[in-house]
Amino acid sequence: MNFWIPSFMINALIAGLVIACVAGPLGAMVIWRRLSFLGDALSHATLLGVALAALCKLPSIWGMLCVTVGMSCVLVISSKQQNLSRDTWLAILAHSTLGLGLVLNALLQERLSIINILFGDILAISTQELAFIVPSSLALGLLLILLWRRLVMIAVNRDLAILSGANVDRLELVLMLIFAACVAIASYVIGAMLVTALLLIPAATAHTGAKTPERMALLASFYGGVSVLFGLGGSWIYDLPAAPSIVVASVMMFALSQIVSRLQRRA
Repeated sequence: MNFWIPSFMINALIAGLVIACVAGPLGAMVIWRRLSFLGDALSHATLLGVALAALCKLPSIWGMLCVTVGMSCVLVISSKQQNLSRDTWLAILAHSTLGLGLVLNALLQERLSIINILFGDILAISTQELAFIVPSSLALGLLLILLWRRLVMIAVNRDLAILSGANVDRLELVLMLIFAACVAIASYVIGAMLVTALLLIPAATAHTGAKTPERMALLASFYGGVSVLFGLGGSWIYDLPAAPSIVVASVMMFALSQIVSRLQRRA
């Protein structure tokens, strides 16, 4: 019996697995820093990036990267101000970029499909797009590995990092830029509305049984990869939307981990 997998499904699987491997450790750091709203804020900004890219006749991924990276720099600078909290700045930046994106889209001669931007189309990834997604994601992963210990230190205990002599401001900026780039790439693949789920839910699942930061990061990447496998498999077999199926698979694993954890505590 011949088992044939179409090329578009292979492209989606490769892109999803690569992004999941990078998103896992980043999601863990977001949980440690208690910045769960950060992913939502940056993903909302991608709409503005897509609209700007369309206005400049550029690929949408470049617009997403420019806006998310720029927003991260603004957030790092504004967080130094003592008049407003970081959560307040996140909310302001998220809604202002979303509003600007919607207004700019309305001014375009050929309006963009908001549904495609919000929910993505991982099955439509071409080989050319994959040639950008994979190397850029691997580069982010390599940077995470090289800076892992220092990034974990500022994420878990910022005061200890300052006492150890680490350049906390620079490391925080680097972490924000890595996170921004990952959100842009992930939004391009699975959509702005679902990117936070891929970043946070596998990390939250891993948080249940992880005893060390490294183990939590590895488990988060593993759970994210399994979500991609099951989500795309369910999408292919039952003709379901791919990106939401990935999120549903991730939620199911999280729910299962919570049930197993409760049973273990009662035993």
